[in-house]
Amino acid sequence: MGETLSRHILSELFRQMIDHETEAAKFYAELALMCSFLPEVSDFWGAMSADELEHQETLQKLQQLATPTQLSRNVEVQLWDKVNQIGQILESDLISPISNLEDAYIIAKDLEASEINMVFEYLVNGSLLSGNESAAIIKNLMQHQFRLMSFNEVFGDKEKRLKISL
Repeated sequence: MGETLSRHILSELFRQMIDHETEAAKFYAELALMCSFLPEVSDFWGAMSADELEHQETLQKLQQLATPTQLSRNVEVQLWDKVNQIGQILESDLISPISNLEDAYIIAKDLEASEINMVFEYLVNGSLLSGNESAAIIKNLMQHQFRLMSFNEVFGDKEKRLKISL
């Protein structure tokens, strides 16, 4: 991260990221509904949604642990820009372009490749938690990312996913 501070403060960063995690959870929940005719796939997206809600709850707890002084610190411009980029992704129509399972996977992969997880890690690795608590949360995040990386193994390759209409 750079050293230039923005006019935005940590409490705003928490608020934005909590909103982003909520929107990500809604996206995955919509995918679960779209795939309800394939229970295993629907359950996969439902688990991704549950992970995002857990991330949201984690950020809410961290925000409550922060002191007013910590929450009023300015955040770096680069970090704030990353949060805005995440917001632009989540505010776009992610569902309409999906016509098959491959489309859903690509959009999910793009979302997870965005800076959402990096900013989440930044907030978790702050000085609000002990090292063990932070490590446990980051381990959970890694499991979330691994779940999506295992999509190919569980639901077939691109050619197979292209044939599953949603």
